[in-house]
Amino acid sequence: MSNKKFLFAFLCFILLTCHACKEGQPTAVLEVYVLDVLGNRVENAKVNIYKFKEDWEKEQNALKPEEVTTTTGLVRFVNLEEGAYYIDVQSRTQNNWEGKIETTVQSIGAFYVNTEFIIVKESRSGDVAQANGRRWRAISLFQLGKTTPVEQLEPVFRCTYDNLLIFYKGGTYAIEGRGVKCRADEPAIVERGTWRFNEAGTVLTLRSSNREVNWAVLESSPNRVVFQESILTILGVVNIDVTYVLATD
Repeated sequence: MSNKKFLFAFLCFILLTCHACKEGQPTAVLEVYVLDVLGNRVENAKVNIYKFKEDWEKEQNALKPEEVTTTTGLVRFVNLEEGAYYIDVQSRTQNNWEGKIETTVQSIGAFYVNTEFIIVKESRSGDVAQANGRRWRAISLFQLGKTTPVEQLEPVFRCTYDNLLIFYKGGTYAIEGRGVKCRADEPAIVERGTWRFNEAGTVLTLRSSNREVNWAVLESSPNRVVFQESILTILGVVNIDVTYVLATD
């Protein structure tokens, strides 16, 4: 086939392809490659995309059915509109919550493919939080070389550590009152606010309308966390290591 005939056939194919597309129909394509921190492709990672960050935080209203990465770490989403999207990737205990979560999709011709590389890793955020809230209860306090179970604390202290600490993926938290109350009219939700880790993941900051506290992170896993609180007393600053486990009630 001559070059002119080939060019004519190719142009006809493009025109027919464009004509077959309905006017205004979304045509953008997004390919997502999931990698670990060493650059290896991650297989069987679950990938969802969302239009709004609030939906990403709550893991609701996904724009497309969930995709699972192939052996090459790839998933593909088709028929997207141009614009910004939020990507959620989870692979066992790894995720992208502390990395890149947003991408911009363009539609430039029938053969243009948007490509995004997402790195998943173990993260403090993934340990302590989830979309519908991960609930933690304190089981013991370590102070001055002595470990005391929460159940053995005096009521004036137990009312503080008998609550549930609930972390949400979107960076908010709630403290839910239960058991011993610090006051008779204590509400069901004692406190609401925002939380964040510092860049190194060694300090957790809780901020509400009434206070801001910084807890050192001594241990972190999906089932157990240990925070160190520094409390100012008449004798000076006292450090208390508080161990939390996942609440099952």
